[in-house]
Amino acid sequence: MNQGCYAFSVVERRGTLRQTREVSHEKPPLGVGVGVAAAHAYCLRQRLPGDSANGKRLYDANCTGCHDTSVLSRSDRFVQSLDALKEQLGSCSHMANAEFSTSEMQDLLKYLNEEFYNFR
Repeated sequence: MNQGCYAFSVVERRGTLRQTREVSHEKPPLGVGVGVAAAHAYCLRQRLPGDSANGKRLYDANCTGCHDTSVLSRSDRFVQSLDALKEQLGSCSHMANAEFSTSEMQDLLKYLNEEFYNFR
């Protein structure tokens, strides 16, 4: 999907059957409004592999010794892309003397992206 597209979920109710489908448009349909941005971010976040609950557990156990989450939510934060977040995770795990598996790194990445960054 290019950057000019908007994605959102449409829920259709027919009797007792609910059907959800993802819809993409270059411009949001009339009347969709503010919910498009939130739905778009939600759709993109769901595409990252991992378990964000485990990522939070790992973050709390390994990262808060050096900093709290305020470094993740400040306006002048260093990390500005998903690739930069991946690099920063590698640096932080080295500084924390923690060895994370690929699965654990995915969990951390998913947690941080869902809770603080919302990168694609």
